[in-house]
Amino acid sequence: MFKTLMLLAVIAAVVAIVLTARRKTSYPSHRQIAANNGSQFHGVSIRPGLSSCHAASALTGKRFLPDAIPLLPLKDCSEPTCSCRFEHHRDRRDEDDRRDPLKRSLAAMVAERGENRRDQAERRDSDNAEEPFSN
Repeated sequence: MFKTLMLLAVIAAVVAIVLTARRKTSYPSHRQIAANNGSQFHGVSIRPGLSSCHAASALTGKRFLPDAIPLLPLKDCSEPTCSCRFEHHRDRRDEDDRRDPLKRSLAAMVAERGENRRDQAERRDSDNAEEPFSN
């Protein structure tokens, strides 16, 4: 009888240790997962479920940076159970937005403004005066 009680106590202790260790295991948050996607321009959008609230419908199609992802369920969610999901995108920008900093050359900026501002006189009076320390 004593051996049986000791065996049950040992089993209970092992189960308690396993359950406690499981709770302490930290799982990466959705923001860490999004940040580790590997793409420089990774983005996330909310994909509303079949019965979605107005808050999720209002955010449909909007892409968020990994650090700015709202938590689900949304604060203003009116559904009893949220069925919205995150949709990951390799590029957070819209397909039409393909800015290339190399395309904005000096010639393009001059053509846009109509003049090269570097050809104008200096704005400061001290810049237009003769050099006071020249020989």
